[in-house]
Amino acid sequence: MFNKSLFYTQSSKEYVPYEKTVIEKRAPTDDSIRLYEEIKTKAYKSILDTIKINDNTFNVKAIIFDEPLSYKRICKFAFTINGFEITDSIDIDIAMEYNKEEVINLIIDKCSKKLSVEMLKRIKNF
Repeated sequence: MFNKSLFYTQSSKEYVPYEKTVIEKRAPTDDSIRLYEEIKTKAYKSILDTIKINDNTFNVKAIIFDEPLSYKRICKFAFTINGFEITDSIDIDIAMEYNKEEVINLIIDKCSKKLSVEMLKRIKNF
């Protein structure tokens, strides 16, 4: 009585037309950029607010003199910045015809280069 098994399978397939509309939602690019810029400016502001240098002192001493034996005009200068001193000298050839403006520009260029190099040397981890 229970020695037979009956299996039934259906072999026909039926296709139903189905249409689905997919809506892709992305973050608005303009809002993302605006938020990024706000966060960046707040971060920069907070960093700059924590770094404060007070009571800066900057003193400069300079002298220009002629050295007749070597045909040079020498400018010796000394910077004092927050307690440390930077000294150097500039040799200007007298034989070259410089006007006052060119001499001043030479002195400014040399002084600014020396000052920036010395300041960068004093920055930690540079």
